Amino acid sequence: AVVSTQSTGVATAVVFSISNVPYAAWCVCRHLNQHKPVLWFTSLALTAPLLNVMSNFYIYCLTIPSFRAFVGNKIKQFKCSTQSTETYNLELEPALTDTRV
Repeated sequence: AVVSTQSTGVATAVVFSISNVPYAAWCVCRHLNQHKPVLWFTSLALTAPLLNVMSNFYIYCLTIPSFRAFVGNKIKQFKCSTQSTETYNLELEPALTDTRV
């Protein structure tokens, strides 16, 4: 468990650092130049930090077995609940759609 925690922390820190470099550079450029940076760089700088948020789910799934099991159980529960709902709706559908009675 210690190795898992360490690798999770390292991976999260690396992704956080990499994803925030464009934003930091954008802030410095904007402060020093007093001009608006080009559009593609602004878009990259403002969206790159979102990679950190999105990657955390995958990092946790890859490095923490209990989180992976938790997600797997939730997916199974969701599949079971949607399958039972679909079966229930299929059984009631002919009765609900037949209005010629």
